[in-house]
Amino acid sequence: MIELNADSVATSFADELEADTGRFRQGWGRFQQNRVALIGGIVTVIVILMAIAAPLISIHNPDATDPYHSLTPPSLTHPFGTDNVGRDVLSRVIFGARVSIEVGLFSVLVGILIGVPLGAVAGYWSGSFLDELIMRIFDVFIAFPTMILAIAVMGVLGVKPTVIGPIHIDSIAKIVIVTGVVFAPPFARVIRSSFLQEREEQYVQAARSIGEGNARIIFSEILPNSIVPIIVQATYFMATAILIEASLSFLGVGIRPPMASWGSMLSDARGYIISGEWWFSVFPGLAILLTMAGLNLLGDGLRDALDPRTRDVGV
Repeated sequence: MIELNADSVATSFADELEADTGRFRQGWGRFQQNRVALIGGIVTVIVILMAIAAPLISIHNPDATDPYHSLTPPSLTHPFGTDNVGRDVLSRVIFGARVSIEVGLFSVLVGILIGVPLGAVAGYWSGSFLDELIMRIFDVFIAFPTMILAIAVMGVLGVKPTVIGPIHIDSIAKIVIVTGVVFAPPFARVIRSSFLQEREEQYVQAARSIGEGNARIIFSEILPNSIVPIIVQATYFMATAILIEASLSFLGVGIRPPMASWGSMLSDARGYIISGEWWFSVFPGLAILLTMAGLNLLGDGLRDALDPRTRDVGV
């Protein structure tokens, strides 16, 4: 049994806070020195700003059709050309960024809200029946490939809005919920692993010695010190969510026209690749590629900056 007085406990908390602040400052310094990570961060910020300011920077209505100017090559009027019904490809790429960022952010948020609390509980009471129950349920989800599971569930739910009493769930909300639930098990595993390391630290023992409850120790003491792997994981899964949404839309079980989506644009363009209308597929494809590359480079940079131990061991 560890006996600590109030002064030693206060000193322990203060030292821990100062150490955390120092780690984040050092991490930011390491991140600034990583040029590749900075490029990834800049690309990610540009895509997010493009999504936010889509109505302001779009030069045409993304849903306005003009059959007389369909499949026109890039020009000053239409820098990315037009699609098969005369819609401006640039405007649709810009508004498609809004759908992708929305799905990416909210899918990760749903995954965190489900996976982190359950993973924290499993890690804090590791070896208990509750830990076994939570992790075995998540193992069932992990047994299926993420993309296959998302396609299967969306295929069952369908692309039409789902109405449950007063609740109206559109296609974007369904993709967010399905993808977020699929992301929950990996988040739970990451936070559980972190809790297994942190629960034996001195500051946790100090909190127990002054009579803090388990809920307060989990969410006020350990969880803030386990935030780094969550941040890093979130960037990777945001890129994965964008790819899942594009894949679902490409297959016709995601976002449907006339709403602009990079995946549905590629689906519309696949019949015109051989005939030479390259701009129809190249620009939405580049948008997906650059966004995913930016998020993955950002995630690698955050991992190396905030947790340099993983960089040293080559994880």
